[in-house]
Amino acid sequence: MAAGTPEKTVAMIVKQNYEALLMDYAAGALNEAQSLVVAAHLTLSPQARRIVSDCEAIGGGLLHCACEPVAMKKDSLGKVLKKMEQEQCNDKTKCTPTCCDTVKSFNLPLPVQEYLQKAEQIVWKTMYPGIHSYEIGTGCRQSKIRLVQIDPGVKTPEHSHGGIEITLLIDGAVHDQTGTYARGDLIVVDQTVTHQPIADEKLGCVCLIVNSNPIHLTGWLGKFLNPFLKR
Repeated sequence: MAAGTPEKTVAMIVKQNYEALLMDYAAGALNEAQSLVVAAHLTLSPQARRIVSDCEAIGGGLLHCACEPVAMKKDSLGKVLKKMEQEQCNDKTKCTPTCCDTVKSFNLPLPVQEYLQKAEQIVWKTMYPGIHSYEIGTGCRQSKIRLVQIDPGVKTPEHSHGGIEITLLIDGAVHDQTGTYARGDLIVVDQTVTHQPIADEKLGCVCLIVNSNPIHLTGWLGKFLNPFLKR
């Protein structure tokens, strides 16, 4: 967290960011990478599903009250159904052994599994000692989404953000200045938060992370590495 920022204030920022993210998801305002991580979160959190359902109901009510009905073209339904059939026929890919092993070992949410079906294999890249990542191809230009595996007890470099960072815990546990998190938890921090996540001493952690801007390393390490960082 930023220097001098009370912990209660940081917790409130994280909570407000989380609620705003779910509202944007319900409104269809997120990009593809952000939508994927929220969709994965919804499969693991009944409470989040209730919040999104309430937001959708409110949005539907506002549309009903504020918008005049517009007649659809006669062939609209047929076009939608035909497109759905084409997508089902084209999606014949199956997980390679490497992908299947990853799905089983981490118990990945279904939305993530569907994206991994398009990958020939999962090749982990070392971001930092004890921290490995795999970028999931979404075709989204606004944000990048990665599977990140952190070995037990490993501390990530302390960093801040150029914008919103969304993290979904899939396996294990992690803690930082904003709290302690386990499977299914979604953490949303912004440029006001500086933190240093630490993986569980025994379990380590696996998470989905979405960034729309590069992170900014703090301290002496940042002076050398920040010019080379990409989101």
